[in-house]
Amino acid sequence: MQRFNQRHTAHRGPLIPPRLSHEKGGTLSPAQRKGAQGNSGTDPGTPSSPQPDDTDVRGGVYVISVAARILSVHPQTLRKYERLGLVTPTRSIGMLRLYSAEDVVRVRLIKYMVDSLGMNLAGVVFALALVNRIMDLRKRIQAMSQAEALNQIVVQELEEMLRELGSIFPDNLPRV
Repeated sequence: MQRFNQRHTAHRGPLIPPRLSHEKGGTLSPAQRKGAQGNSGTDPGTPSSPQPDDTDVRGGVYVISVAARILSVHPQTLRKYERLGLVTPTRSIGMLRLYSAEDVVRVRLIKYMVDSLGMNLAGVVFALALVNRIMDLRKRIQAMSQAEALNQIVVQELEEMLRELGSIFPDNLPRV
């Protein structure tokens, strides 16, 4: 058996990751080229460098297999979470699922709820919907608070303007 392994691994060369093989001037095998497509030849495990036209900070950087490996889940699990609406990866031009760092954190939260808290996926859907509603409410309250502060500033400015106008005009003029 050892002789078989030596014979079949000798012609392939050392087991170097595709990125390192490419950097050292080596050529990529067809399987390695296929795995590198869709991510500009970079290692799928590392985030891509921002491009000049890359304005979406939530953009995906991990293909499904890499995200699954990072999260220690099966890719089918990620597809299931997507079907349930728990996570929404972006899609590449070739329709590959691309998971962002935010997506990875969200899946970690889902895994925690399922594994540690014993929640089923229906409970996770409910809990995350509740968290989303709370976050939306928080944003609305902050917006109302900012609007209230703006209203106070406007009222103060109007009162100041009326005081200045009162000093210019006589008091016997009727107020409007």
